[in-house]
Amino acid sequence: MKRILKWIALLLGIGVLLGTALAIQVVFFRPFDIRIFYEKIFVQRLLEDPELLTQLGLVEQFGINGHNARLTDVSPRQTEKASAWIRESLNQLHAYDRAKLDEDGRLSYDVLDYYLTSSVAGDKYRYHNYPVNQMFGVQSQLPTFMATLHPLTSKEDADYYIQRLSLFPDKFDQVLEGLKLRETRYILPPKFVVEKVLAEMHSFIGKMPQENILFTSFAKRLEKIEALNQTTRERLLGNAETQIRQAVYPAYAYGSLIAYFEGLQQQKDLNNNGVWSLPDGDAYYDWEVRSNTTT
Repeated sequence: MKRILKWIALLLGIGVLLGTALAIQVVFFRPFDIRIFYEKIFVQRLLEDPELLTQLGLVEQFGINGHNARLTDVSPRQTEKASAWIRESLNQLHAYDRAKLDEDGRLSYDVLDYYLTSSVAGDKYRYHNYPVNQMFGVQSQLPTFMATLHPLTSKEDADYYIQRLSLFPDKFDQVLEGLKLRETRYILPPKFVVEKVLAEMHSFIGKMPQENILFTSFAKRLEKIEALNQTTRERLLGNAETQIRQAVYPAYAYGSLIAYFEGLQQQKDLNNNGVWSLPDGDAYYDWEVRSNTTT
């Protein structure tokens, strides 16, 4: 019996070692199987973007929800990291022998190859955009995300919501860092964009915290959580109001985004109403056409 137990223990130990070796190989190197490679880069992409992971809602059913307490890093440092990851992913993809794949495998290969190749080709334009704009800028998209996509079915979800509110200053500091970097490269939003986003941001913080969508939507959704008693609900609402007043509004207000855009409005010549005015604007336009169409 002892000998049998020893053999079982030995086999289990070998299994653990093999599993560990496989995990290391998958995480740090190119996986042997291209299908695992596809899954690897998909997972890596999601892990770097907690807001996207929240939006997709793929893992909450398995009890994985810690990402719902974080906001996506949009700093230049993270942008550079993502750029390097795309180039490395393309190199790893090209290391597989496409000829050995079946028809479905070649199609998957070609789709990913097209996406990564296009991304690498446009990498030099990674700052040729306006993170704060009147149509889908972070200043409006982030509150919309919080009000409509952040899950809110439990006290834990509510705590995560409040935690995310507290992170608005960090998020907007990252945005500001990117805006200032763009400015050194002569990438500035047109005057009409500056005027529209300033009006939008002033309106957003011009309300009392309890009238802001970040509070009203939170309060309405809290009412649907039957497990919460009135005391807990009131405490959560009070915490949300505090974060809107002490974290969210200052992230928008003077010293932050509003101050930066008012400085642009007063000091810069912003008659650049098209990408032609950006550095290598014509080439950037051509790349956008190629990457967004198949013609």
